Amino acid sequence: MAETGPKGSYTYPNISDDPDRRDVLRNKLGIQSHKELRVEEYRATAFRLAEITEGDGPKGAFDAQHLKAIHGHIFQDIYEWAGHTRNESPVVDGQRVEPIGNLSKGGTSFLHGSRIEMGLDEAFRPIRNPEILRGSSVERFAEIAGKVLAELNYVHPFREGNGRTQEALDQGVFSAAVIINILARKRDPQPAAILSIPDALRLTHEPVADCARYDSLRRAS
Repeated sequence: MAETGPKGSYTYPNISDDPDRRDVLRNKLGIQSHKELRVEEYRATAFRLAEITEGDGPKGAFDAQHLKAIHGHIFQDIYEWAGHTRNESPVVDGQRVEPIGNLSKGGTSFLHGSRIEMGLDEAFRPIRNPEILRGSSVERFAEIAGKVLAELNYVHPFREGNGRTQEALDQGVFSAAVIINILARKRDPQPAAILSIPDALRLTHEPVADCARYDSLRRAS
């Protein structure tokens, strides 16, 4: 029976002994040099980060889908798998890749890929639970924000670009101040606006639908 599992790879084949050309991530530009890719990656992502900072990025509710959308926006010009977490199997250069379980960097190990969905759910839990937020002080808001950011770093959901997400945090996309603002709105939601309708625009009689006429028109068509 033919194998049907993923056969792709996030990286190009290693055909050189030059460290600069080994384990280079496959990219839309076809660059097979770490140094060259780094330059183009930062150039492209800086532009997308600027868009987000100006308010032109994805809108969301600070949940897993919002995080994926932010990553997808930042890296859309560089990687096919932008917006995909490492527990998924995106198509890269025409082939589906295996999910990534173990991931570590600089001696730090991150959450196993098979538990990313659970990890993200837990990381964002303090933000979406109004009971935790109700009656909290600004200091408590800051504590919650710090916990969310620390949890996201441990989950490290993406194959690459978690550091760039930190840049987004530094620029205010997911900064504590922004999260605190969101928490404040959830804790003390603004009442629905009451529309003032001029008397001239008010209906004097409720509209009555002529269902029989609609049925005859539908049959005629």
